[in-house]
Amino acid sequence: MSMELKDDHDIEVKKSRLDGEADIYDKNRTDITGRERWKLMSGIERFLYYKDYYLKYTLIITAFLIVAVYVGYTIFKPDPPDTFFLSMLDGLQYDDSIIDEVPETFGDYLRESDYTGITDQKHLFFETFYDTIVDQIRIDGFYDKSKFDVFITKNGTYEGFAGNNILMNLETVLPKELLESLSDRLIYTQGKNDSKPYPYGIKIEQAKYKFYNHKGTEEPAILSIAHNTRRPEAAVYFIRFLYGL
Repeated sequence: MSMELKDDHDIEVKKSRLDGEADIYDKNRTDITGRERWKLMSGIERFLYYKDYYLKYTLIITAFLIVAVYVGYTIFKPDPPDTFFLSMLDGLQYDDSIIDEVPETFGDYLRESDYTGITDQKHLFFETFYDTIVDQIRIDGFYDKSKFDVFITKNGTYEGFAGNNILMNLETVLPKELLESLSDRLIYTQGKNDSKPYPYGIKIEQAKYKFYNHKGTEEPAILSIAHNTRRPEAAVYFIRFLYGL
């Protein structure tokens, strides 16, 4: 008896499966394409279908494109032209009481002179860099992009820069009368590619401003011009400004 019930049950299961999938065995059935199925869908069905199967891929691709465009823009966008960039290395800086005054005063000096370059105060930079990994990376990056015009450094840094020929020979950029006025403050150094010593630095003595370390102690400092500056004329005007010449 139990055996008979089991057989009847199996027959019913098989029959129900065959009924549910009968179209598989239908020789006259026609398959419709995805495009045709899409046309037959209602608006809400299309939305749900898109959300289930394609939305996450669309979001991923969109996010990737946004990031790619942003990175490309930040790398390749042209930098706005700078007015002047004074890089004070080794933690050197002006006295705290005039630290904001000096850039503004020099900007006014440029605008009131016969200087023909850019004089936009917003792109005039006086920045102190410290002996940290982060600042060293920034210094290297700024130098590679020819952002720096003038360096203010301690003697050790100056010697390293001059020895590696990354400073400008002042004889090639300063007018003769200015060189003569600063002759007792010029520092001659022989770089690794030089046949003899050249004036790469100027002692900051008898200047309009003094330079201090982070503790507020006055430090002997040296001025030099970056070899790859894009604004050598602005550097010359800063030297005149600093020494009152």
